[in-house]
Amino acid sequence: RLSRAYLRTVLDDELFAKLSFHSTSDVVDAFPRGADLCLNIDSFAEMEPATVRNYLALVDERCQYLYVNNPVGKYQDKDLDNHAQGDDVVAMAMRTGLLREVLDIHDSEAVAAHSAAFLPAYSPGPRWRCAADGPAPVWSYYWQALYRRIR
Repeated sequence: RLSRAYLRTVLDDELFAKLSFHSTSDVVDAFPRGADLCLNIDSFAEMEPATVRNYLALVDERCQYLYVNNPVGKYQDKDLDNHAQGDDVVAMAMRTGLLREVLDIHDSEAVAAHSAAFLPAYSPGPRWRCAADGPAPVWSYYWQALYRRIR
């Protein structure tokens, strides 16, 4: 809903009409075949690993390009949020996603080193190659990559 509201504000009608939005409950049925570009921004780290793999399989089957922007690992620095949501939420966060190694998110070299695990983790399959990748500009511990299907 947030993405839809934001994009409705910043895109003209013609560009907005090219987009489709999907919830987890309708993604398999509604996900278009032959999509040019699929996006995942900041949610793979919050899903169960099997769910991430299912999404990647769907992308592999139906898309030509995939852009991913997610954290390269987990952090436990209590100074950031004082674990305000409680220990159970922190424990759950540590179990989700494909990249669960704890790192110092203030160490850009450690983040870059963890990107080596990021790239193969989010590749949709063997027919895909990373076209470009690098640190995400806003959050120091996020990495971004653009994958393309090999024809």
